[in-house]
Amino acid sequence: MCIRDRYSYIASMQDAYEADGGEDGMTRTRVMSAEERGEMLDGLKTNWDKINKAYQTLSFTLDTPAKKQRKEEFEAQLEQIERDIEKLSKGNIFVEEDQYM
Repeated sequence: MCIRDRYSYIASMQDAYEADGGEDGMTRTRVMSAEERGEMLDGLKTNWDKINKAYQTLSFTLDTPAKKQRKEEFEAQLEQIERDIEKLSKGNIFVEEDQYM
């Protein structure tokens, strides 16, 4: 298969995909604006601060299973928020929206 054949095959597949309306015909993709990204980052950082403050107030001794579980939950939440902040800090963020919004 030569390059022209591949190109025309890919173009026909894209046309067919778009004719079907995408995945389900009800969504579209856009790039998240810098304002939205900034607001989300601010919110995530605020949540991280709140959870970190609660985490810091835990006692050093984890003598009960409930304390240990609570510490692990805080750590998991903090790690998730850190991953989300890292993702949002990168370049373009693509958002899928409902067509009816």
